[in-house]
This record gives sequence, structure tokens and C-alpha cells, in this order.
Amino acid sequence: MGSELLMMDSVLSGGDGGVTGGANLFPRFFSAAYQAAASGDLDGVQQMQKTMIRLQQLYTIGQHASAGIKGIKCALDIAGICSARMAEPFRRFEMPEKQSVHNLLNGLRKDPLLTKDFASLGQF
Repeated sequence: MGSELLMMDSVLSGGDGGVTGGANLFPRFFSAAYQAAASGDLDGVQQMQKTMIRLQQLYTIGQHASAGIKGIKCALDIAGICSARMAEPFRRFEMPEKQSVHNLLNGLRKDPLLTKDFASLGQF
């Protein structure tokens, strides 16, 4: 389907869901986004879309086409979920990209729609 920004529109149009990279880090949020779309909660969808747009910043850190994968892997590493190690020929983020991901996560921590996911991630 492409961008996870399209998931809720897809569900509202009769789709069954999406395979979203961000759900690796924020599973409760993406599940709630699906539920809002599946139930036709347009106000909820609109609010979640705003958060999802902010999450997209994670995929724009770095210079290469692999930035999206690197952003997710780096965020998962910072959260202590898995290593940021990438298969060859890719390389993980180093400074300053890693610091940019960390700063983004700290900014996202203030979003009330992500509270439950951050509670399970703990401090980093």
C-alpha cells in the first residue's frame, strides 16, 4: 500500500488494514488508528492522522533511500527493543542521525495518543 499515512484511508474505503513500520514501535497507537477507521470514527481518524504525520519524521532522517528502515531500527534500538544493526550493504545510523532520532522520540513522548506505547517503552 505504501505509506502508513494511507492505512486509515484504506480501511475507511473497505481495506483490511496495513503493514506499518511504525507499529513496531507504537503498536497500541496503530491498533487504535485501525479501530478508529474500522468503526468510522472520523474525529478519531483526524486526530490520529496528525500524530501519524509527526511520526513520518522518523523516516526522513538521513540521506539515503534506506532512511526509513534505519530510522525505525534506530528508534527500536534506543527503546531497547532490538539492535539497530542492518544487513549488508546498509549501515546503521551514527551520530548525528541517532541523536536526531532520540530528539524526535523525546518530542513524541508528549503526544497523548502515544502515552500507552511510551509507558511500555520506559525511559531511554
